[in-house]
Amino acid sequence: MKMLFLHHINNTDMKNKLVYLTGIILAAGLTRLLPHPWNFTPMVGITLMGSTLIANRKLSVLLPLLVWVITDFLVNIFIYAKPVTDFLYFISADALGVYISMLLIWGIGSLLRHRLQFSTILAGSIASSLLFYLITNTAVFIGSPFYVQSFSGWLQCLYMGVPFLQSPYGDLFGSFLLNGIMGDIFYTGLLFGSWYLINRKSFQPVKA
Repeated sequence: MKMLFLHHINNTDMKNKLVYLTGIILAAGLTRLLPHPWNFTPMVGITLMGSTLIANRKLSVLLPLLVWVITDFLVNIFIYAKPVTDFLYFISADALGVYISMLLIWGIGSLLRHRLQFSTILAGSIASSLLFYLITNTAVFIGSPFYVQSFSGWLQCLYMGVPFLQSPYGDLFGSFLLNGIMGDIFYTGLLFGSWYLINRKSFQPVKA
C-alpha cells in the first residue's frame, strides 16, 4: 500500500512538472507577439528545452514544433496583418529553412540530454544560433535572383546578414546574426534557469 502511495505521489509530481515545463515553453513562445529586436526570439531556447528536458522523444519534438507553428501563424496575423486564411508562408522556401533548422536544433538538444550543465547549454545555444543562421540564409539564397547561384553568391548571402543595419533598438540590435545569438543566449538562459529552480536545482528530464 505504501509503495502504491509513493508511486502515486511520484506520478503526480511528474505530471505537475510536465505542466510547468509546458507552460514555460508556451509562455516563452507567446513573447514573439511582443515588440522585440529583429530575430531576438525564444525559439531556439524552446527547442533546446523540449529536446533535453522532456524524456518522451515524440513529445520532445512535437511540443516545440507546435509552438513554432502556432506562433508563426499568430505573428503572420497580428504582426504582419495577413488574413487568417493565408497559409502561403508555411509552404515557402523561407519556412522550409526555418523548420529544417528547428529539427536540427532539436538534434543538438538530443546530444546534450545526458550532459546538461550550464557550459554545455551555453555551447548548445551558440551552436544552434549559428546553425539557424546558416540554414535560413541558405534557404533564402537557393533560387534567389538577387545572388549569383554559386559558392561566392552563397557567401555573399551569408555576409549580408552580418553587418549592422538600422534598428529602432539601437546599433547593438542591428544585425540578424548577432540578434539571434544574443536572443538565443538570453532566452535559453532564462528558460533553463527557471526550470532549474522549479525542478529543485536539477536538469533531470521529465517523463511524460
